[in-house]
Amino acid sequence: MYLISPVENEISPVALPPSKSLTHRAFILAALNQGTSYIDAPLLSEDTEITIEALKAMGAEFNHTYSGFSVKGSIGNVRQNEIYLGNSGSSARFLLPLAPMLDRPVKFDGNDDLRKRPFSELIGAMREKGIRIDSTDNSLPAIVYPGSYSNLDFSFSNLPSSQILSGLLFASILSKKSITIKHIGKIPSLPYFTMTMGMIQNLELDIRTDGDTIYLEKPGISKNLNINIEKDYSAASYWVVLALITGKKVILKDASLPSLQGDSLIFSVAEQAGGKVSLFHDRIEVEGGITSGFSGDYSDTPDLVPSLAILALFAPKPVTFANVSRLQFKETDRIHAIRTNIEALGGKTSYNGSDLIIYPIGKSCEAIINSFNDHRIAMSFAVAGTRISGTTIDNPSCVSKSYPDFWKQFIYFKEIRN
Repeated sequence: MYLISPVENEISPVALPPSKSLTHRAFILAALNQGTSYIDAPLLSEDTEITIEALKAMGAEFNHTYSGFSVKGSIGNVRQNEIYLGNSGSSARFLLPLAPMLDRPVKFDGNDDLRKRPFSELIGAMREKGIRIDSTDNSLPAIVYPGSYSNLDFSFSNLPSSQILSGLLFASILSKKSITIKHIGKIPSLPYFTMTMGMIQNLELDIRTDGDTIYLEKPGISKNLNINIEKDYSAASYWVVLALITGKKVILKDASLPSLQGDSLIFSVAEQAGGKVSLFHDRIEVEGGITSGFSGDYSDTPDLVPSLAILALFAPKPVTFANVSRLQFKETDRIHAIRTNIEALGGKTSYNGSDLIIYPIGKSCEAIINSFNDHRIAMSFAVAGTRISGTTIDNPSCVSKSYPDFWKQFIYFKEIRN
């Protein structure tokens, strides 16, 4: 366990990790390419290494370069027919739709938490197009058999994750079949799907939208690619919140705007809350403190909610995070995790099934934070501990899922034994 301590000196410039979301997508697009892809500065974390190992099992060839990987695709010839995905929901939703194009059946499985996450919409859509999938309760473990999609015309409403749409676009590229996806209503976590579309557009493929329908015409990639990965702005949120609640300056090296990532919203929220954000060609600087609330609709940026929940504790008035019910289906039930830990620290929350409200904390108390084995919970409450004495993180190693170097950079702690 790590006992968090206050920030007493200036904060050293921070080298953010590369974007986990962009790295996942870059690895998969590279594995779909019949040419050679060079990926510069990808994130190597628990989740992205799960994706690499899965793609290698599915036939892709990954080789280390000086600054990343060269990848030779495309997948198809299975090297290993049992693929373990840990607790990486994105890996599962991106890879299952590709499995019918492999040359033999593949079994996908994960840990107990992944088995509880929703896959019924994706598995159901694949079965409707003639794909054989053996699974229990439309979840993992699942065996996907070789086959051909009868067509790639899909219609959805009320999806639990935009990653399903991204996974089907990847299947279109591998199969070289045009795809049409109609989605009735708002696409959940839309910026993440916009990220996928942006990366596909950068490959000069014919992808477009018309109202509520997405089209990808005559797909397929066969060229040498060079893909550079942006810094991770979900990871930046911990440092931005740290600056705002401590009044210190944080320098984020090699970060820049605009970005493909929806979580770059963190900088706008920082300004809304009263912080100062300065953009330079080689860095972004953020200075505290917090002088106002920042209530809003966070349905598109759910990964920011754990860190911003900490910021809300020190806001001058209650902060409402609207339309965040899907946080219940992340690595853990993050609504429950946030509320449980805030209340352990002496804070107050409320939740009506859609909107989460965090109230300014009054008298705080020491607490052991239950991370629920969730990287974002652990890192967010580590930031809280710089202002709330006696905050202890119970499972610090879980940050390896997205930010392996977090504790090397976040030095405000000491290890204690149980």
